[in-house]
Amino acid sequence: MTLIVPASILIPIGMALYKYKQVPASMRIVLYFLLVSVLVYAVSISMAVRHMNNLWVVHADTILESLFLFWFFHAITPPGTGRKVIALLLVLFPVFCLINLFFIQGIYRYNTYSRPVEAMLLVGLCMYYFWRTGNKTEEGPWMSQPLNWMVSGILLYFASAFCLFLCSNLVLGKHRLGSETIMVLWNIHAGLTMTMYLLFTIGFSQCKT
Repeated sequence: MTLIVPASILIPIGMALYKYKQVPASMRIVLYFLLVSVLVYAVSISMAVRHMNNLWVVHADTILESLFLFWFFHAITPPGTGRKVIALLLVLFPVFCLINLFFIQGIYRYNTYSRPVEAMLLVGLCMYYFWRTGNKTEEGPWMSQPLNWMVSGILLYFASAFCLFLCSNLVLGKHRLGSETIMVLWNIHAGLTMTMYLLFTIGFSQCKT
């Protein structure tokens, strides 16, 4: 959870760099997201090793993560109402996160308001992508379409982790759940994260000129 999963992020990054010339501009946004996530992991782990409260990193990560992933969906969505809505989310959601950070939950509590909202929005964008592309003629087999793998990774992670995001303050309460239960839940989260990275890797590997 603290070493293998953070290290596994290097797998999709390595594949993206190897196929960089074939990776379209829209998917390079995911690469930038992964590179920033490496820095977030480094700061979070460094603070945890020093027994420092790193929940502010979660707040910052939520804002950065949402900006990159909304930007990704904006890039793969054709001009129209859907793209305008995503552009609006790029502005409004970070503002909501900052309001929650400074005026509602504070910097030292898990952001159980903004994180689940982010998850619901991204799940909705994933479903919109599949609905939109499902109504069009495919250019090839489903598994050969790189974007399908990228969106599937985002959908799997955020749909599965939604309940954990919603109940994180309960999970993190040391006197409410046993340490073994907490470890199981966070290992499940780690497994979902690694699965998303592996799906990203497959997506990058499918990029062709």
